[in-house]
Parts: sequence; C-alpha cells; structure tokens
Amino acid sequence: MQFQTKSEVRQHIISQTPAALPVAGVLKNLSQFLDYQKGSWAGFRALSQEPAVEGCFRSSIHWYFPKLQGLALEFVKPVDSSLSSWNRSDLGFQEPSVGTSISIEKLDGFLVPGLAFSEKGERIGRGKGFYDRTLKGMPGLKVGVCYSYQLFAELPVEDHDIKMDVIVSDRGITWLKR
Repeated sequence: MQFQTKSEVRQHIISQTPAALPVAGVLKNLSQFLDYQKGSWAGFRALSQEPAVEGCFRSSIHWYFPKLQGLALEFVKPVDSSLSSWNRSDLGFQEPSVGTSISIEKLDGFLVPGLAFSEKGERIGRGKGFYDRTLKGMPGLKVGVCYSYQLFAELPVEDHDIKMDVIVSDRGITWLKR
C-alpha cells in the first residue's frame, strides 16, 4: 500500500485496527530482545493502537518514562508503579507525576511507540513531533514497537523524522542498517 501523506497513514491505521491484536507476539519478541539489554532505558505506557508493553519491563533495566516538558519530552523514573504515581498528559498518554529525571544522553535505549513503521526504520507517530525532536542526535538504541499491521514497505517521511535502529513486532525483531 502506498501513501502520499502522513495523514493518510494515520487515518488508515485507525480505520484498520483489528478487533483482536496480537499483543502476545509483540510481548514475546520484545521480552526476547530485552533479555540482552541492560542499563537505563526509556519505556512508554501505551495509547490505543500501541502495544501494551508493561509486561516486558525487566527489573534488570532501569526504566524511565516520557513526561511532557514544553515542546520536548523528559524521561522520569517513577517513584512506584501505582496509579497514584501517574497522570494523564495534555496529549493523553500516562506520564509519571513524580520521580527522578535522567539526562536523555544517559539513556542506553528507547522503546518508541508509533502508528506506523517502515521496513527501513521510518516512523509515523501521532503528528506532534515530540519523539523526533527529543531523539534527534541521541546515541541510544531506538526501538520501534508495533503490531505487524502497522508495518509497511515505505512511508511518506520528512527530513526531521528520526529512524529506528530496531523494529519489534508480533512478526519478529528486525535490526536495520543505518
């Protein structure tokens, strides 16, 4: 399927979301990938059309989560996982209400949500550019997490769009050449 605009991609994904999502396959592959990782990583709490990855957060990894800070994201280690430690951001995702921030350069990797990914590592998010602005020039491993119905041969992208180093889906783990 060929798309001309990012808006077309977003509309397609939202209209084509299957009733039964293969979350178990994503979790299996993401768990396998994370078994070989260590250090400090950025995770996320899923919105609709995104795999719920909370079951993969290993205690051997220090997990930080995005929190809106102006036009960028900061990453915060929540005090605990109870619902009282989380708020809904202005963009609708769950963010830690309190916790310890980390300098983004110190993160070893980022689990990155999105609505669509390409086989080349291109990503289309929800259209606000927060991850693109935040991840620009960051050395940490960028791991796109999605369902196979969100994977395409190519996507309409712009120069500021950040590419992923790895894509994890229910189909498997794909390391990309950059």
